[in-house]
Amino acid sequence: MAGPLAAPGIQEIQDRTRERIYGFFLVARIIVAPLIASFAIWLMVSDSVPWRRVTMAVVATAVLTVSVVDLAYYRRTGIVGPYAVPRNILTMGVASLFMVFATGALESPFLFVFVLVALGNAVFAPGRLGVGFILAIQIPMLWLFAALTVYGVVPNLVPDLFGGGARTARSDVLLWTTALFLTAILLAIMGFGTRLRREVDALVREQLDLRDESLRLHAEQSRALTTLAGEIAHELKNPLASVKGLSALVAKELEGRAADRMDVLRREVDRMQSILQEFLNFSRPLVPLAHAPVDLERLCDEVVELHAGVAMEREVRIAVRSEGDVELVCDARKIEQVLINLLQNSLEVAPAGSEVVIEVTGRDKSEARVRILDRGPGLPAEIADRVFEAGVTGRPDGSGLGLPVARQLARQHGGDLTLGPRPGGGCVAELVLPRAPVGDGPAEVEGGSE
Repeated sequence: MAGPLAAPGIQEIQDRTRERIYGFFLVARIIVAPLIASFAIWLMVSDSVPWRRVTMAVVATAVLTVSVVDLAYYRRTGIVGPYAVPRNILTMGVASLFMVFATGALESPFLFVFVLVALGNAVFAPGRLGVGFILAIQIPMLWLFAALTVYGVVPNLVPDLFGGGARTARSDVLLWTTALFLTAILLAIMGFGTRLRREVDALVREQLDLRDESLRLHAEQSRALTTLAGEIAHELKNPLASVKGLSALVAKELEGRAADRMDVLRREVDRMQSILQEFLNFSRPLVPLAHAPVDLERLCDEVVELHAGVAMEREVRIAVRSEGDVELVCDARKIEQVLINLLQNSLEVAPAGSEVVIEVTGRDKSEARVRILDRGPGLPAEIADRVFEAGVTGRPDGSGLGLPVARQLARQHGGDLTLGPRPGGGCVAELVLPRAPVGDGPAEVEGGSE
């Protein structure tokens, strides 16, 4: 069972949350950007001042390019990209400064863009970048624009479209008051955006803490139930052995129908012992692996020999197909247990006259594969996605523990076990194992028997 999410995981989810919110911001901006760019182009064409025309051309190009690129990347990948936020802060922030200056500074109709840029910076900028941009660039530039406007430093600061000249007829008091109130608004937005960012981060962290606590309680309950199941199974083994022995003695003294009934009793006891053994395998912690070189084809042949009688009784053929010598380092006893479980499952569902195929491949130098293919009914649709959950089974007499234990052993080796449909009907069980040992730590049990 995976442990609680560590701090880097929390940070990653917080970043993802901001990315989703930022995605809506990108969509909104792609609607506004053409309007701003269109006005910039119109002003560039209609104005007679060369520096303004160049400035507006650069602004229009930058705004459209960044907006289109970011939106296209977001729609394709679902994320805003590793450097999208800093790039947008720099591009949109600087573009807004040039656009406001080129359209009249403090008398520009685009002065409100300062507010939008400040809000975006405060909410989305990583670290102190957004706050720093507001305090160190936007507010100082706002007062610089106020001074340029009031004192008429730039002769052609106002575009021809708005009357031209160094400034309009607005009074000095009105201009300074505008700068003052806009500064207050920027500071308020900075505080609001920073607080909003912190609240979102705190909300995400709180929800993750609740999830981690829930997972921890679930893990404790699972361990307690698993231990209890193992103890019950262990305590039942001895009484069942006694019942089996006594039934064998009694069967010798019976004949006819009574003897047949006693045989049924003994078979049911055998089945109960098999189920109890699976419970014990499921509840026991994984012991360390005993690594040794193993010929995978030979191991498969040994498993086939163990099931030769069952296959003959069911009129099913078993064929082993190998690409040659496929050797790996593993715990042969545990891999044999996995193969036995998979082959038994296939033999139980294979129709009479069919063939169960065991394919052994090792073309990849880093891993080996064993595929067991049958022509049975395949995975039931209602449990196809849950076959590796403990207790889930498609057989009336199944315990639902064989496959989770098998996958647990495969993952303990650093490999995996999967089930899927076979073309033409049936099921394919694929066991993937690394050629070299990668560790012997416990693996999480997810699943159930077919």
